[in-house]
Amino acid sequence: MYDKYPEYDVPEKNIVQRFFAQRWSAIIIQIVLTIVLSVGAGRALDSFGTEEDMPQEQAIVEPVIIEQPVSSDGISIETIQSYGINYIRNQQFPEAEGMYDLAVYAEPNNINNYVWRGYANINGGDYIEAHADYSTVIEMDATSFDGHNSLCWSYGELEQFDNALTHCNTAIELSNTPVESVIAYENRCWVNVEMGNYDDAYRDCMKVFEIQPNCSFESCALAHYNLGRILLAQDEPLTAVEHFNRAYLYGAQYAQMYLDMGQVYEDLGYDAAAVASYEKYIQLAGEESNPMAQSRIIDLRGE
Repeated sequence: MYDKYPEYDVPEKNIVQRFFAQRWSAIIIQIVLTIVLSVGAGRALDSFGTEEDMPQEQAIVEPVIIEQPVSSDGISIETIQSYGINYIRNQQFPEAEGMYDLAVYAEPNNINNYVWRGYANINGGDYIEAHADYSTVIEMDATSFDGHNSLCWSYGELEQFDNALTHCNTAIELSNTPVESVIAYENRCWVNVEMGNYDDAYRDCMKVFEIQPNCSFESCALAHYNLGRILLAQDEPLTAVEHFNRAYLYGAQYAQMYLDMGQVYEDLGYDAAAVASYEKYIQLAGEESNPMAQSRIIDLRGE
């Protein structure tokens, strides 16, 4: 969703900056004494010690380069924010949330801290916390596309669909680029599918491909997935599978999609495709994955 990092403007010589200018041992002690750390923050901070002990950017597709080197005398808030982005790119969402917990504590008036923490929360499945963060975003900027689009998503996950549609509609109105329009229409398509509004959902998902013909990024994969769900509801399973195949090919970091598609593939007798989908689901869901998926893999392989 985000194609650049937020800009930060940290006032000089304020109490927060002096707080973050201390050595790590003192910082950790003061943080524990002054705020309640999330599990993610604890795990993230476990990585810090001396400069040599700081977390490395392993397995990051597009590494974030921290422009200001960290000395042994302390660490800047910009570095905290950069580590948060690193964790997001590494899909370590609880750790990212922990970093942005610290950033919000230090800079409560910086809207970008709430945007990024909300992004970590929503991708980590913490929709209530994401809702709180993005509600703050639109309180600070009522014209924030990210705020409204993400509230569309979080309200949908919380099954408050009328509220979700309100924000979906606003996000579509606020979209300024083809990519933002694709994201917003796909999001509203999904909400309409969840509500059983299949005609409206179909129009929204087809709008995605009207705006971006032959697109293959994540929102396009999700649009194909939702078109498949619509066609299944309309008793057109073979046509639905064509869209599921494209959704799988284009890829998306949405675990539930692969579980749903695996069950459909299995029901239709496409065992190899079912196994592949179940495996992708387990990879994305990790410890939260439904044990049923692994048992179906074993049965389908005849193990």
